[in-house]
Amino acid sequence: MAKVEHIKKLKATIQKHKLDAPESFWECSDEQLAEIYNGAGPEQLGKYGRAKLTKFLEMFEAAFLIHDFEFENSDGSKAELALANERMWKNMCKLVFGLCNWRNYTQWGKIVAYLALAFGAYQVCTWFGYLFW
Repeated sequence: MAKVEHIKKLKATIQKHKLDAPESFWECSDEQLAEIYNGAGPEQLGKYGRAKLTKFLEMFEAAFLIHDFEFENSDGSKAELALANERMWKNMCKLVFGLCNWRNYTQWGKIVAYLALAFGAYQVCTWFGYLFW
């Protein structure tokens, strides 16, 4: 379970970078979101594994919060998983371009690396996500 203060920071990041979230996400209290959010990766990864993976993918945590919310409130269908994964991918891209200045060519390498990391996370969720959905 996440701390409410951490959830508030993630929600501020979501608003700052104008990430896409379902309308019902905003109707959920910080306490409820704290109970839902478990970081990056499925429960089966274990607390230690998720903590390490979340730290590694820390810049995408706000997108993962929305994804965990969608997981918790889904009907369990592959269609809903696909929509949640697409939203997560788009939100991770928004985070990359919100943190990096694409007009500055010296940051292009960083942008490519961050997008590759985001794409890898998206692909893992696409390929293996339904096993845990």
